[in-house]
Amino acid sequence: MSVYTASELRRRHRRMDRRTAAKWRILGEIRAGACLYRRHVSGRIYWSLSTGTQVSIETAADVIADGHVVPVGDGLAPWGPSQIYRWSDVG
Repeated sequence: MSVYTASELRRRHRRMDRRTAAKWRILGEIRAGACLYRRHVSGRIYWSLSTGTQVSIETAADVIADGHVVPVGDGLAPWGPSQIYRWSDVG
């Protein structure tokens, strides 16, 4: 176990605060009716909202882990992940 300096802790907490703020902002947009889309372009995965807002991979992972965000079930393969996620009040 290592001991962190005050500046290291501040930097780490700022990063966590930004990530949490992004998660809540995206969840608010999804709750308001936007959909979260997963796209594959040139072998890479991109996430975006139906409003056109780009979403980072880390933020998308945090958002889909929320109990209110559910997959639509439209994956390319039956065993693969969904490509569209929406808000559900049953969560």
